[in-house]
Amino acid sequence: MADDVERYEGTEGDRDSTLDTAVRGLRGKIFFWAGLLLVAVIAAVSLLLSFGREEILRSIPVVERAWIVSRLEGEEIADDLPKTVLDGRGVMLYLVAYGPDRTDGEYYYYTDSPEPELPRVVIGDSEIPPDRLRRFEFLDVGSLVGWYKIEASPQLLLSSSRPARERLFWTESRISRMGDRWWTIADVRPDLYPYHYDYIGTMSFVADVQAFHMRREEEPYFDLRSEGASPETPGGLPPGAHRITVMPSPHYHSGLDRTYRAYFNLLAHQDHAGGPSARELTEAYTGGDSRSILTGALRELGYDVSYDDPLLLDRIARRVYDELTLDEFLFFRDPRAPGETIPYGERGVMPGDIFVQGDRFVVLVGDGDEGRPRGGVLSGDDLVLDAYDNLVRQTFAEILAESEEPIRIWRLRPLEEIRARDEGSEGAEG
Repeated sequence: MADDVERYEGTEGDRDSTLDTAVRGLRGKIFFWAGLLLVAVIAAVSLLLSFGREEILRSIPVVERAWIVSRLEGEEIADDLPKTVLDGRGVMLYLVAYGPDRTDGEYYYYTDSPEPELPRVVIGDSEIPPDRLRRFEFLDVGSLVGWYKIEASPQLLLSSSRPARERLFWTESRISRMGDRWWTIADVRPDLYPYHYDYIGTMSFVADVQAFHMRREEEPYFDLRSEGASPETPGGLPPGAHRITVMPSPHYHSGLDRTYRAYFNLLAHQDHAGGPSARELTEAYTGGDSRSILTGALRELGYDVSYDDPLLLDRIARRVYDELTLDEFLFFRDPRAPGETIPYGERGVMPGDIFVQGDRFVVLVGDGDEGRPRGGVLSGDDLVLDAYDNLVRQTFAEILAESEEPIRIWRLRPLEEIRARDEGSEGAEG
């Protein structure tokens, strides 16, 4: 009986083993054919999707023209207009080239982007149709893009007999960190001038592109500059240079201090022309003297002042102090209360106050080094923005060392107060 049970159990175990083997074999065949089918589907889809792409990749582009366009962070459109950044956003620069495809004879625009989708591009007043804009990636066709900052030379100021717009000597600086790509992040820090202000100020850019076939020498080679990248006169500012102006974050700066800093990285000299020429130079962010740059910063704030107005400060400011002196301990003394230092606050001085020393204008930044108050009184350690020779940050001690003229302090009246006064004057005249 026991033998029969053992034979029976052994026989059923064999049957189970055989069934398991059959099931595993069937599963293997199913997986094999399913995998093969999946591979075939993927290959077919890839072939269909890449058919048009391969046609583009194997095209041979011809580069005839090029422009620089820029896009503010968070926006969709890149255009060729200058940018003024007010809120701390980054700016992306793109080089856009234009020319025919030798494969089909059609004209296209070419660029590239670190993002999966190319930006919308506007040149002049026209947006480039999506079907005319291509990413520059071709089989056997290579490219190198050079980005250049256009900076005013700190050593050269051309003859005053030349027109005002041609007096500064501009030169290119190519920095490798901007990359050889069709796109780069706008870096407004100067490279030729010794003052760096953490991405604050104004910089102009030009670019060039070299496109070449890497295997067939008979195919054309192109070396092209962006539109207007060559100056009209040697050492002049290229008319097509793309300007980016970055103001400090409004969270940390406000008022005159903030707009004044938009002119960082530009040279300021005393012998620039006045009147219309001063306005042209300053509002194009190419430089100016200390008076015109102060006027430009005030106009940015909304004050109605003219570049040739001899009563510039009288019209917009009230006197706070006059003929201040600095004692041997580098503290300013209050002429209204001899022996007393001048405090910070409404009854003393405040950031944004204008200091006048002859024909020189500087703007008070703050008490001591920025972000680190020192004592709460006006002293030689305090920082000012100075545009007398170059637009830089200096201390009061450095300012006074260059001139013995007395200093007057003026404070801007609020715009509302000035407008109300002007409206009252007009009503009285009526």
